Amino acid sequence: MPNILIVDDEPTNCLLLETILLEEGHSVSCAENGREAVKLFEQQRPDLILMDIMMPEMDGYEATRLIKALAGEQFVPVIFLTGITDEYQLARCVECGGDDFLTKPYSKVTLNAKIESLSRQQAMIIKLQDTQAQLLQAEKMASIGQLAAGMAHEINTPLGFITSNLGSLQSYQQDLLSLVDVYLKADPVLSQQSDLWQDIQTARAQADLDFLREDVTALINESMDGLMRIKGIVQNLKDYSAVDQLEWQLIDLNKSLVNTLELIHGDSAKNVKIVEEYGELPDVECHSAQINQLFTNLLTNAFQTMDGKGVVTLRTYQQDDNRVSIEIVDSGKGITEEHLKHIFDPFFTTRSVGSGMGLGLSVAYSIVKQHQGQIEAQSEVGKGTTMKILLPRRQTAQV
Repeated sequence: MPNILIVDDEPTNCLLLETILLEEGHSVSCAENGREAVKLFEQQRPDLILMDIMMPEMDGYEATRLIKALAGEQFVPVIFLTGITDEYQLARCVECGGDDFLTKPYSKVTLNAKIESLSRQQAMIIKLQDTQAQLLQAEKMASIGQLAAGMAHEINTPLGFITSNLGSLQSYQQDLLSLVDVYLKADPVLSQQSDLWQDIQTARAQADLDFLREDVTALINESMDGLMRIKGIVQNLKDYSAVDQLEWQLIDLNKSLVNTLELIHGDSAKNVKIVEEYGELPDVECHSAQINQLFTNLLTNAFQTMDGKGVVTLRTYQQDDNRVSIEIVDSGKGITEEHLKHIFDPFFTTRSVGSGMGLGLSVAYSIVKQHQGQIEAQSEVGKGTTMKILLPRRQTAQV
């Protein structure tokens, strides 16, 4: 049921409307004039407004203009309550942003019908906005994926010849050190030629041959290890950015989760301890890119709720013969019971303005539903949150 704001300077009218609406189960608040209505709108953000026109301090026209400006893209229906039948005045109702009007005296049936009609329209607009936001997010992720794939391709070329060259250098270094060892066997003979022997000893001391032997080997080995790690990151990028793989395919969810974690577990979460408890899972029929996006959104949300410190546990297991389970558990600040009801709503966020659009969990919810799965959140303030996803092993109908 929508939360409705009644704006009327006549207490009798307010009381009558409030009685009717409360009987229908609506939540109701009242304002005596347009100025008070604007203040209440900022505080309460009602779903629908019943607005009188002629009021002291600020009339309904001006109040509606201000409220519509404050609402921005949010659709907040305004029904004017008026005894005026003058066409010019009714045109002003529309011009200032009114969505409907009700001529006094009005019936309970007509009032409820108009509220129901506008509530349905509001729900449809919200759904369309949600769909648009998800399409924009999907397009954004596709662009990022294509960029990542291009970067991975470009990095692969120099990575290949650097790895090859370093491998050759490692082989040459071993050959050179073997040659040095052979020369060292000539020490007893060379020691009899004092001038040459002294020159060799001086050069050996300056080069610090023993240290050089150990350090060159260590440097090359560390460089090879670094290149292998870069190669792994590039491969993760290629796997993650499979944006062209829009068909259903069997994928390894454990591998997808590991790849995503390695890509986003950067400096912002370097103090987060990761506990990995991966069970043996069968391959699951999924959209690969969407599953990567699902894991990205959930892991990012977990890291953000802990402000980069704490523990994140990743747990996977086979729920039953037909479903697998993925759990992402964080030790963050937790979510209140009131907010927990809305975390999957589009644009809902508890973070400060500019810190996010509130679409991450909404998109995650849509991806899970598209995969005919379930997602639920359990949380306790001060202890953390668990996100549990259940996905079927096979799609019964590819949607």
